[in-house]
Amino acid sequence: MKRKIYFSVLGILLAACSSNPDEKAKILIKNYLDTTLIDSESYEPLKYGSIDTVFTKQGGVKYFNLSHSFKAKNDSGASATYISSFKIDSTFSEVLSYVSFQQRVFN
Repeated sequence: MKRKIYFSVLGILLAACSSNPDEKAKILIKNYLDTTLIDSESYEPLKYGSIDTVFTKQGGVKYFNLSHSFKAKNDSGASATYISSFKIDSTFSEVLSYVSFQQRVFN
């Protein structure tokens, strides 16, 4: 547990120091999945989509969307491929939500 907290804090600090939005998003997603996946050690990033910006009516940035596919073990221990969408806040400081669209299981 301490290890997950340490890496989460480290990732947030690295994301804050990075000026590249793509890198900030990748770090946030990795840290988020480290704390939410059943077996975070099995996480293997496959592909990242481009960042989509969602604006407010006044023209400010509301949040960002980023699609990401990855492999990880599911609750039964089988390797699965996930295609997911992440909603990231406008300052790239946290993942607001995560939705998985597809899961393909390999035994």
